[in-house]
Amino acid sequence: MLKVFYIPPERVIAYLRYIPSEKGSRYKNEKYYKKIHPLEKRFKYLKNNYPKYIFYSEKLQKYIQSVKSKDIKRKYDPTDKLREIGKKKQTPIEKTIIDFSDKIIKKSRYKT
Repeated sequence: MLKVFYIPPERVIAYLRYIPSEKGSRYKNEKYYKKIHPLEKRFKYLKNNYPKYIFYSEKLQKYIQSVKSKDIKRKYDPTDKLREIGKKKQTPIEKTIIDFSDKIIKKSRYKT
C-alpha cells in the first residue's frame, strides 16, 4: 500500500526501484536489472537519464518522483489479481497468498 498525503495534479507518485544493469539479479525482457538505493541515487539516475520523471511540487516545495497520468500504459491492481486467484484452482503459493490476505482483511475489519 502506498500512503499518499498529496497527489500532484495529472501525475502519479512512483518510485524507481530497479535500473538496467549487467550485474543485476532480476531478468525480464532479455535484460538484467539491479535494485537501486538510496533515494539520492534514484534521483541522480532519473535526472541523468529520464528527467521527465522528476517533478517539482510547489505545494510540497520539493522534487518528487512521478509519472504523468497520460504516460501510464498499464496499471496493476492487487485486488483484481486476488479475485482472479480466488476464482481458480490455486497453486500452494497462491493458496498462501489468499489465506494471508484473508487474515489481513479480518484483522483490519475491512468490509469487502
